[in-house]
Amino acid sequence: MRWGLIPAFIHGDSTSTFHTFNARIESLLDKRSYKCSFQEGKRCVVVVQGFYEWKVGIKKKQPFYFCPSNPDKLLMMAGLFAHNYEKQAYQFLTDLADNLDNVSVIKYPVTSQVNNSTYNEPNCIKPITEEEEHK
Repeated sequence: MRWGLIPAFIHGDSTSTFHTFNARIESLLDKRSYKCSFQEGKRCVVVVQGFYEWKVGIKKKQPFYFCPSNPDKLLMMAGLFAHNYEKQAYQFLTDLADNLDNVSVIKYPVTSQVNNSTYNEPNCIKPITEEEEHK
């Protein structure tokens, strides 16, 4: 199973080049990419240690890492899935990040190297300093 929903309207080899990111709840039914899976009841629970959201900063988009305040816990998030040309894919749904304040989740800025999908190092979830954030 791969990360990133492959909508039913994508055919053949296009599935390897079509990418979706976190589906926002507030625009779920407005986006053709997510609407079919939602209306067809292709819903699931995605269990994660944490996830990234980007906020527009002073000079650039800054990634933030959201994770449980208790490191022994996991997050369960609403998700959508799709089957397309023998490929399975899923996507989790996000609400506006500011609405996460009422659950036991912490958020902090992390390195912008998380923007590179091939960069998979432990510092991807390590908090950065305020000076590093504004570089």
